[in-house]
Amino acid sequence: MNTLLERQQEQQLAHLVRHTLDGACRDLPRDISAHLAQASQRALDRQKQPVLGLRLAGVSHIVSAGLGRPLRTTMMILALLTGMVGTWYWNTIQAAEDNADVDSALLSDDLPVAAYTDAGFRAWLEHNADSDN
Repeated sequence: MNTLLERQQEQQLAHLVRHTLDGACRDLPRDISAHLAQASQRALDRQKQPVLGLRLAGVSHIVSAGLGRPLRTTMMILALLTGMVGTWYWNTIQAAEDNADVDSALLSDDLPVAAYTDAGFRAWLEHNADSDN
């Protein structure tokens, strides 16, 4: 019931604001109201056009000044490099964690010390590590 009362109050406020703005618009000089109507029409026409590129508020003057293409290219290269470095870093961390898991498993097992120095055992470990990936 509380939300119904709030909605009614919001509608009354919206009606009052609209009424006040409509009255203030009637008192504007004709040249200002014509200029506002033209600006409104241009905005509606621009809204109907498809957006062909990236548009950021406040930087359109930079893009229109000719810095758009080099800036976009630089941003794409930076994003690609960031992704590559992040992937390399993630893989390095993952490999270290995998090695730590293998080391922990080996140390917690009851294998004789000679098994760790055996070349065949090392080859078996490497083969199993490769088959897990």
